[in-house]
Amino acid sequence: MPKPPPVDIAIIEAGVADAETLATIHQDLFAPPWSSHEFAALLKQSTAIGLLAVVRMTKEPVGLLVGRVVADEAEILTLGVSHSWQRLGIATRLVETFVRRATERGATQIFLEVAADNFPARQLYSAAGFREGGNRRGYYERSSAPAADALIMAKTTNR
Repeated sequence: MPKPPPVDIAIIEAGVADAETLATIHQDLFAPPWSSHEFAALLKQSTAIGLLAVVRMTKEPVGLLVGRVVADEAEILTLGVSHSWQRLGIATRLVETFVRRATERGATQIFLEVAADNFPARQLYSAAGFREGGNRRGYYERSSAPAADALIMAKTTNR
């Protein structure tokens, strides 16, 4: 299969006004999805960082990352790219932008949890410099399958 042409994607700040958009992307990717109210409540916090990936020409939202920074630690809470836009480097750009912004806010460690069976995400995070450091047994409940373990991954920033 030929590689698709590069897409001009912008990574922009996401705020409370974007909660519905974030929830729409999230519901297509995750079960259970986060509601727009949950996104809005999180983004109201001064510690939150919300990012949206949008196609520059059409302004279509195609990806999201929401995290937070508290003191010198940051955490990626959710990351996703719409199915038809995956494998184009958008998630990598979202992670890189989050790491940069979290570091600017003083983070020296960044953490995340990822399903142990989500090999593409684990590969993405490993390539971004995250290393596995722990395990939460049965953390991700699933309606049609056994619960999945969560791997805790961390990255030290270059501050």
